[in-house]
Amino acid sequence: MLSRVKLRWAMLIITLQFSFIFLGQCKTNETSVLSQAKKFRQKLNAVNLLMENDFDHGKDIWASTNTECYNQIKILRSANASKETWAQQMLQASSTNTSRFYKINRIDEFKSYYECSSISTKKNDLEIGGRYCKHDLDINVNTGSFIYVTEFTSCYPTGCSENDIENVWKKLETNFTLSQTHNAFEVHGSSICKSTENGFKNLGVIIAVVILIVLICFLLLSTICDVYIRIIKKDGNIKNNYLRILKEFSLYTNSLRILSTKAPQGNLPVISGLRFMSMCWVILQHSYTYYLKYITNPNDIYPWLHSYDSLHFLISGFAVDTFFVLSGFLMSYIFLNQMSKNQKFNPLQYYFHRYIRLTPAVGAILLLTIFIFPLINLGPVWHQSIEEQKNHCSKIWWPMLLYVSNYVETEHVYCQNHLWYLPVEMQLFWISPLILYPLAKKPKIGLVILALCFIVSIITPAVISAINKYSNGLLLGFNQNILDAGINFFMVPYNRAGPWLMGILLGYILVHKKDQIKKTFMVLAWILAVLALGFSFFSYRFYQSKIDLDYNENYFICWEIFYSGFSHHIWGLCVCCIIYVCSFGYGGIVNKFLSLPIFLPLGKISYSVYVIHATILDMIFSSNRVDYYFTNFDIVSKYFSMVIWSLIAGFIFCLLFETPFLVLEKILRGKLTNVPSVQNGVSHVSKSSSTSTDLELKSQSHDDVSTRF
Repeated sequence: MLSRVKLRWAMLIITLQFSFIFLGQCKTNETSVLSQAKKFRQKLNAVNLLMENDFDHGKDIWASTNTECYNQIKILRSANASKETWAQQMLQASSTNTSRFYKINRIDEFKSYYECSSISTKKNDLEIGGRYCKHDLDINVNTGSFIYVTEFTSCYPTGCSENDIENVWKKLETNFTLSQTHNAFEVHGSSICKSTENGFKNLGVIIAVVILIVLICFLLLSTICDVYIRIIKKDGNIKNNYLRILKEFSLYTNSLRILSTKAPQGNLPVISGLRFMSMCWVILQHSYTYYLKYITNPNDIYPWLHSYDSLHFLISGFAVDTFFVLSGFLMSYIFLNQMSKNQKFNPLQYYFHRYIRLTPAVGAILLLTIFIFPLINLGPVWHQSIEEQKNHCSKIWWPMLLYVSNYVETEHVYCQNHLWYLPVEMQLFWISPLILYPLAKKPKIGLVILALCFIVSIITPAVISAINKYSNGLLLGFNQNILDAGINFFMVPYNRAGPWLMGILLGYILVHKKDQIKKTFMVLAWILAVLALGFSFFSYRFYQSKIDLDYNENYFICWEIFYSGFSHHIWGLCVCCIIYVCSFGYGGIVNKFLSLPIFLPLGKISYSVYVIHATILDMIFSSNRVDYYFTNFDIVSKYFSMVIWSLIAGFIFCLLFETPFLVLEKILRGKLTNVPSVQNGVSHVSKSSSTSTDLELKSQSHDDVSTRF
């Protein structure tokens, strides 16, 4: 599932599987297959590709490219024959190819990158520079097992667009496949090329920079206004409505609100603790993902995956199920409480609030990914990773903003693929009134609807898993048709609704159960929580015992049906039991820990941390110029630094792209009727104020729903 196997690191795991196959599997065909694969690899040496013209059955394969590209290729060949320096340099920067299973020489990669990027000459009135590209080439036989993987770094004339280069490689793949007579080889390749456009000559970049500058200047102006008011008007009495509203956007004021450890009235502190700890688990999952892409000892991963040491990483997808529980619970709890006070349900406002709550941060990360992040660093690893994100996000930005990216343009889900959760959760939110409104008005009918949805949430994933032979095992489930499994099994709301529905039921129970519960019942809830937690942790050992075995022969359909249908619900049961017992004061040390005041501000920025953290990790690892030697201690030590960087970035991201839009929405809804007074630089809000909880921004996370209508 993409909660535990995001598509980007699912590809990493597949690569590891390929290496296991390469090192110990497919012994029967290995000699002949590798022999032909090596010949093809030598033929596709980037120097040969540029200089020779007989790859397309005697025709020049570059002749099908645009006129400027083909002319520059011919000039390159002529200059190479004359041994001109720039042509020799371009070919030298195009000479690297290496097996992905062995250590990739990062020094050579960086040498090729900078050598290619520095090329600039003028020939026949044509300005010719170097365009750096990196190619992945996977060759597989008819069994579907990838047996040979290689990488190339190439340097092409800037007249050749990325589409030209991609078309040339596709034609090579087709020609190689058609040329096979005895073995049914297939070639799968991908290319990422560095943009040759000057960033500040790109209209999109200019618009993005202007938007950011305008936003930052506005927030700085608000902050100056706020500081002026705090100094001059120490009593906080502001008669000018414009100044009163302007100061609400102040970075200083919003920083105080975020960093406040005072829990608003009616708040369940344990929620903030659960939210933050789950967020840390997600960061840990992605830290391993990026780290394992850059290690020099992949063979050491094999025994590690079999051990208990890797279990916390392999089951980290359950962190997302915690978010689903919290989302359903908070939505149900707040909705039913508001309806019990005879407030009218306004569907338009209900959906608008949710959209405006989530979308500015998503729009901001897309804007930064497409236009800003590619400009802030250099290097082949950075170029490959960030450029890939840019290419995918430029194709899928509008489905992401409409929260339908799991159904539209799914081939580009690699764009910020950790955000797959948002469309799934939003789609569940769209149907939530069909459950919540009956629960509020006709509880018996609502409970029947909830029970039917719950049954469907168990049967549907079990049936889909059985029909398509999908597996929940991290290393098994993506053995075949990785994209299909991700899109049609792990990224669809009807397969992930179980924990969300359990959260709704918990909210209903807590709203209607005001009396104290017997201790025996609380003991039973703790027993259920421990049993559910134990099952979630130790049941995955079944998959760990089979990661080195054949997928088809070891696919245990009965277990997969059970696990698909119940595993998410069992984890959801654990989380619900913890919230339930803590809400009645029986949480003990667990409640005390999860209710620590420090988790309140951390919980407020958790949505921004969730949105930005993967990009921060990608930037940190993509900026690296050497490979890592994998050890548990090394990744754990790096993980804590990743958490710190993610929190810092999340805090800044929250101030810039989240809180201003929350304040704006409250202005539009007329909520800023009461303004906090200011005394000695500390903001105070009257407890009787109807807007106090809003101004505290008490529920700032991607799971929370403030359903005021």
